[in-house]
Amino acid sequence: MRELILKYPSKWPSALLNFLKHNQSIFHKWENDRNNVSVIEFEIKYHELRRILNLYYLVGWHCTRLTDYEIINIKTYGMVTPSLDFLSKRIENLIELGEITEKFGEIFKNSNRYQEKNNTHNIWFQFDEPNTLDEDANYRLLRRWGGEALYSEHEDDKERNDILEKIGHPCVIFARIPIKFLCKDGSITQKVYKIFLNYTNKRRTRQCELEDSLIQNLPNQYITHIYKYPDKDFLEITGCEKWKKHLY
Repeated sequence: MRELILKYPSKWPSALLNFLKHNQSIFHKWENDRNNVSVIEFEIKYHELRRILNLYYLVGWHCTRLTDYEIINIKTYGMVTPSLDFLSKRIENLIELGEITEKFGEIFKNSNRYQEKNNTHNIWFQFDEPNTLDEDANYRLLRRWGGEALYSEHEDDKERNDILEKIGHPCVIFARIPIKFLCKDGSITQKVYKIFLNYTNKRRTRQCELEDSLIQNLPNQYITHIYKYPDKDFLEITGCEKWKKHLY
């Protein structure tokens, strides 16, 4: 399986570029004047593009906060998509290790947004080159344990927020993500043809957000690095030493 670097379409595999060049008028019409292309014609090419993309993988990164045990677990078994059941298991482990009390464990189990569809079975990855991370977009993910679906329900309560801020370490996970593992609604497919249209000057628009959600567990062989604060590599990747807020 070959890597696809979204940012550099000139370096995309020839099979992908040839398909896009041959069908760029269809994608261009769909984006600019849908009266000149049928839905069926577009969808046929759209799904053909997705089948081609499924042959490649993306290198992505994911910001989170993990305990040492969880870091070892991910390196050994891979990443598990979030769910209320998985959160409950993580909380039980914290209780057993004495990281939190049973009282707060029950509070966190019963007050979160993991029941919501958008927060279940989706692990979000960014596929651009991180260089230095945007503080506004990533600070909360790195500062509080449990993911947004948990901490968003408790960060306004000082006692509960303080507990979540003391669990684990800020981490950035890097992984090879097969495109076939990504959400089937096709957002990555749309991003690819839009990037190509911009590249060929057939369509000018604001830069696509290079992110998508993983919809299945990611085996450990796809995990390439887990960088943990305050390791040198973590500091270089995030640029967090220049942030206004501290991660500890």
